[in-house]
Amino acid sequence: MEARAGRVLFVGSIYLPFEYPDPPSEVVERLFTELGSRGNLVVGCDAKAHHFQWGSKDTNARGPTIAIQCFRCSVTSGIDVLPPCSHFDGSHQFIVDCPYSTMCLRTVYTLYLNNGITLHTFTLGCAPQRQTRHVLRNGFWEEEFTVEEIYPQDCVKNKNNLNCYCRGNLCNSAKMYFIHSKIEHIIIFALLTKFI
Repeated sequence: MEARAGRVLFVGSIYLPFEYPDPPSEVVERLFTELGSRGNLVVGCDAKAHHFQWGSKDTNARGPTIAIQCFRCSVTSGIDVLPPCSHFDGSHQFIVDCPYSTMCLRTVYTLYLNNGITLHTFTLGCAPQRQTRHVLRNGFWEEEFTVEEIYPQDCVKNKNNLNCYCRGNLCNSAKMYFIHSKIEHIIIFALLTKFI
């Protein structure tokens, strides 16, 4: 493309497929060396740079995960392969990487029995923030993932449960106490010293 002033502008597009195991340094370096030295160069690309928010972390094991870590457990061991929360001790078996989350979640369930007894139980895990959409690329449908920031760092009361979202590695290990006032909703985390 030639501008009115006589300068040459090179416009390029690069597709870097997810199955490509290494960074495209040689190809990109050659492009910049050969075309960049001749004039202005503009390059657009679909890099899928193996970032956890773009959903391609599993295609390349070049480095350590940058995902947040959360404690994860379920109500019972019979339904899920996760350890039950009734045995939660803060040990390594309860720690998981959350590549599609930026927050951890602690859900407290309240069960009201017919005899007037109220039971409380909890689960721990990654906040569900992954959004999936399908995109048509080069005649093929591909899944594209994004991580949405949709939760406040707070507790949200639903019908019979309380979802508490927090930021930071292993932040959902704390016992949570809630103080309600008309002005604000305060969460106080009292960390258990045996888990630190």
